[in-house]
Amino acid sequence: MGNLKAGLSCVDITPPVGTPLEGYIERREVSQGVHDRLFAKAVVLSDGETNKVAIVSVDLSGVGRRLVEFARRGVESKTGIQGSNVMIAATHTHSGPRGVVDFFTGEEAFSKGFFDRRLSEKIGNAIVKAVVDANNKLREASMGLGRGTATGICSNRRTPEGPFDPELGVIRIDSATKRQLMGCVINYSCHPTVLGPSNLLISADFPAYIYDTMETSMRKPREEKIVVSYLNGASGNVSTRFTRREATFAEAERIGRALGSEALKILRVTRSNNDTTISTANEIIKLRQRKLPPLDSVKSNLKSGMGLLTQLRARGAPEGEIRVVESLTEGARGLLAAYDYASKFEGREFEVEIQVFKLGDTVTLCAVPAELFVELGLEIKRKLKRMNPLVVGYANGFIGYVLTEEAHREGGYESLSTFLEANAGTRMVEEVEKLARSLSLK
Repeated sequence: MGNLKAGLSCVDITPPVGTPLEGYIERREVSQGVHDRLFAKAVVLSDGETNKVAIVSVDLSGVGRRLVEFARRGVESKTGIQGSNVMIAATHTHSGPRGVVDFFTGEEAFSKGFFDRRLSEKIGNAIVKAVVDANNKLREASMGLGRGTATGICSNRRTPEGPFDPELGVIRIDSATKRQLMGCVINYSCHPTVLGPSNLLISADFPAYIYDTMETSMRKPREEKIVVSYLNGASGNVSTRFTRREATFAEAERIGRALGSEALKILRVTRSNNDTTISTANEIIKLRQRKLPPLDSVKSNLKSGMGLLTQLRARGAPEGEIRVVESLTEGARGLLAAYDYASKFEGREFEVEIQVFKLGDTVTLCAVPAELFVELGLEIKRKLKRMNPLVVGYANGFIGYVLTEEAHREGGYESLSTFLEANAGTRMVEEVEKLARSLSLK
């Protein structure tokens, strides 16, 4: 076992006012102001031997491969940390900047505004700075994993009776020499979409209030700033759609502070140790693009969805019920917008990175570049239960929704929006399990 060292850092990545916002197809206006700052938060861990990793959380809707590769090159050149040992994960706020996710390839990504090279590189440099700063702060440390539950926060957004993951994971990191808390990493599966498309202020959504609640509560006078980061989980079909009271900052605060308070309770009973051996594994898998539904059927879906939406609004249906149908029409609109381009490449293969960090016996981080359905995340946790797994979504790239095969058959917004074949979720779960078990044998 190695002697753990850790360093943490936080760098502001808030874009300028006037930057378009990502997250809602019906939001047409650019940002009008800043409600709360966005950050890149880095945790660098070393086992005192040859293994070192960086775990970076960024307040963005997603991270494109160009951004990830740019940041990894910078980190490797300035710290010596291997690019493959850098995990970069988005919190998935829908009130962050557009232009850093390059889902489509080629000139289409640039000409239609899906990718902003200048903004991507600016954020990439901020990520590098955060990792460099964290690496420079490395000191003897101890780490522990606490687990609890947070209910009433979110639910399955396709149907409130459907599955969701209430587990709230908290990785505690302490200074071994000064015996003080350095920071923590929060893991929870929920879309940060309390704020709707009418919001035009830059914001991290409810994670901003998790940070504030915990950093304010834990910091003591004359101590270094506590760094709290948020890693989203398998939240592809989980949100606050049926649990939020309204789409306001006050509601985002209520939810964020509730999660932060629960995380504090877990943190206070979590014990840490400094005997940690770090091991990592990465694999590129190929996922095939699905055959798109006939164009006429997509147009029909949009027409029927608009009609149903009118009826629901006329009779004053609950907001959650209306939002389900709104999402369906958004999915149809999005598919129509991309149809001409995507239909040219049916059957093509996307290269997708799966990454696993095994941090001793404390925790195993399983990262996927997708909006993974919660059923798939729960399956990963079940299969790897003895390895203390936490699932990290929206990491090291972005391939869109990865559904269960049942959800593909059921249809709906995510089924319309995905470009992957129905077996993509099964492939991802299998690859995560394979990589994690390969590390447990070392």
